[in-house]
Amino acid sequence: MAIPFKLTLVGKFSYNRPSVELICKFFNTLRLKGTFKVSLLDNRHVLIQLDVEENYSCLWVRQTWYINGSAMRIFKWTTDFRCSEESPIVLVWISFPYLPVHFMHCKEALFSIASTIARPSVARVLVEYDVTQPPLQRIRIGVGDSGFWQSVIFEKIPMYCASCKHLGHSIEMCYVANPGLRP
Repeated sequence: MAIPFKLTLVGKFSYNRPSVELICKFFNTLRLKGTFKVSLLDNRHVLIQLDVEENYSCLWVRQTWYINGSAMRIFKWTTDFRCSEESPIVLVWISFPYLPVHFMHCKEALFSIASTIARPSVARVLVEYDVTQPPLQRIRIGVGDSGFWQSVIFEKIPMYCASCKHLGHSIEMCYVANPGLRP
């Protein structure tokens, strides 16, 4: 049942959601390839269904779009998406310091290495990463005794609150988990 939603994103407006008509007009100005469909989920969220992976990547990589003066943050849609929670799946750059040169010049090899951590989207790679999981410090490359351990560096992993299920702060700074922190 989830297959038709493979290239689906969720747009979240914190304030002042424009009409679906205005959102569609905005997407038309982007000259996306293929087609798209925008539907309302609730007063803050829209579902953005795309049929071309390039459009999906383009919209998600930017993360925040401004439509008619209103900021719309982009999240990956998953089967367990809930409007009350933000997805912990984010785009994160990872790099592989001192990766042997012959691995860097082969896109397939680099994506294969990156796929052991997350799904790749150059030794610097953009991956979809679940921020609820601890980042790997290193990965094993090779077969048997002929392999080696490769360091992995994650750049700017956003904080994710396990209490309120939102990006941008830790549980220690959460107003839901710690009401006394609220100004």
